[in-house]
Amino acid sequence: MLTYQTVRKVGNSYMVTIPREVVDKLDLAAGQTVAVQIQRARVEMWPELSPEAESVVDAAIEDIGPALHYLGEN
Repeated sequence: MLTYQTVRKVGNSYMVTIPREVVDKLDLAAGQTVAVQIQRARVEMWPELSPEAESVVDAAIEDIGPALHYLGEN
């Protein structure tokens, strides 16, 4: 699960928070240990597609996917 959070300074340390919806979805509780992968964020925006549009895009990717893969290798 990917979430973008802001680094905050607290005393001599820095922290990030975990959004409540992520805590609920992953069934996390205070005191649990979690793994965190840190990387500088890139902002990416993706439009939300209607189910119909999403199925059209999925079908197109299925059709041209092998060609795109081939072009990416060469």
